[in-house]
Amino acid sequence: MSKIVSAREFRAREPQFHRLMFAFLPSDVERQSTVAAGRGVCEAERIRTPIREHLLHATLLVLLDVDTLSEALIDIYAAIGDTIAARGFSEFRLVFDRASRNAQSKSFPPLVLVSNAGRKTFKAMQDIAVANLAKLGLPRPPHGLSKPHTTLLYGHGKVDRSIEPVIWNVEEFALVHSLVGLSEHIVLKRWKLERPLDLFRQPQIHSSRRRPGPRKDEGNS
Repeated sequence: MSKIVSAREFRAREPQFHRLMFAFLPSDVERQSTVAAGRGVCEAERIRTPIREHLLHATLLVLLDVDTLSEALIDIYAAIGDTIAARGFSEFRLVFDRASRNAQSKSFPPLVLVSNAGRKTFKAMQDIAVANLAKLGLPRPPHGLSKPHTTLLYGHGKVDRSIEPVIWNVEEFALVHSLVGLSEHIVLKRWKLERPLDLFRQPQIHSSRRRPGPRKDEGNS
């Protein structure tokens, strides 16, 4: 019999539930640079809420939110990760160069760093996951399809400012179990992207003036 994980087993101060998601996780160095950039934004915007340093990630796709989570259910979603990995995606970069928060989006909207780089691969991986959910008759993603971002914290007030770019070299993705309300993430499985990132590749041309720019083969939490 599969082990059942119940939300009621935990003693959270607020109602909480289990979330499964595919996500990209930063290296220690990338985490430090992200936190440093986030602190700069907080200082400039006079935000005192702490950054969620140990939870930093870039959500590829939230798969489901449930009150109970079985190993059998985890296996089903892990198999979708196997399918994504089998497509042989190359490593790519996320380049976070803007801090954003929509003050009217919800009660405590997230302050995020946004990446325009990496969207092509990001979207392709999302599409494969969504297609497999439909093929297996599983629910659609509960929060729709997000764009590349990493959440720093939640709070109040609109933020929209450019920042010094923070680069994540994405070499793998993971299936993550988030215990919402307990501020805890558990990595259940990791998949390496197949082809290494070419660190010496010349930037692609984005205009007739041949200015260097972010790579275009890149592709809630």
